[in-house]
Amino acid sequence: MSEISFHMAGSGNWQKFFPGEAFYTLYERIYPEGINLNKLNESDRDIIYQWDKVAFVEVKDNFVNPKIPLFTEPDYKKIEEWLTKIEKEYLKVINKHK
Repeated sequence: MSEISFHMAGSGNWQKFFPGEAFYTLYERIYPEGINLNKLNESDRDIIYQWDKVAFVEVKDNFVNPKIPLFTEPDYKKIEEWLTKIEKEYLKVINKHK
């Protein structure tokens, strides 16, 4: 099961390009390093080509590079201390003005 979910800003109908779990899992598979198209099955390549048309990925020289940045658990771990500090300061301000 995929560990990501998309919450994209904007008014486009991006959901039609990620209609289910298999699409999230495929994007996880290619993120962040990309992948050679030959390592994907025909069905996955068809999805990749649809994503390429709307710039979610870039296909070049038989290689696919993801273009939608993801915020992953390792990313969170890198900023967890900073987020905790910000939360404490935020709560101080809120409690001061109650």
